[in-house]
Amino acid sequence: MHWHKAIILSITNHFFRNQCADFFMISGALLLDRDEKWIDTFKKRITKVLIIFFSINVVLYVVQGLVGIKTGEFEWSISDFVVGLFGNTLVGSRTYWYLYAYLGFLFMLPFFRRAVKNIALSEVTAVLVLHFIVFSFLPVFNLIFAKTDVPFISLSVVFPFR
Repeated sequence: MHWHKAIILSITNHFFRNQCADFFMISGALLLDRDEKWIDTFKKRITKVLIIFFSINVVLYVVQGLVGIKTGEFEWSISDFVVGLFGNTLVGSRTYWYLYAYLGFLFMLPFFRRAVKNIALSEVTAVLVLHFIVFSFLPVFNLIFAKTDVPFISLSVVFPFR
């Protein structure tokens, strides 16, 4: 593959794989400006997400149980359900990973609000420049110089989940 085709594919990939990131950005934009106490956030948002989260996992566990009973590979257990619920190990639950992440975001919301209210424009600029270097410049640099003697640069230790 030629490097210019790889760059085009990388740019297209960048534009079409952002749905979850867009969801978190929109949620942040809508929720960070509000002056709510933590208990109000818990009552309004976290409990709703917890109900959805719990309901989805109960349905997944019941379906897993009904399928597993037929094959003899399943035994109903509340402790297995709780472990699977908190460990994200129930069959099919990994599809809903963003609920785990969103719950974490909601629990951290009061701290995010404090950070956002006190951040300077220079700090925002520094974060955006660092993001550009890590997620745009370095991948393109590595694609262009992949067949040369230039060493491969990776920050996967710093950002392992991208």
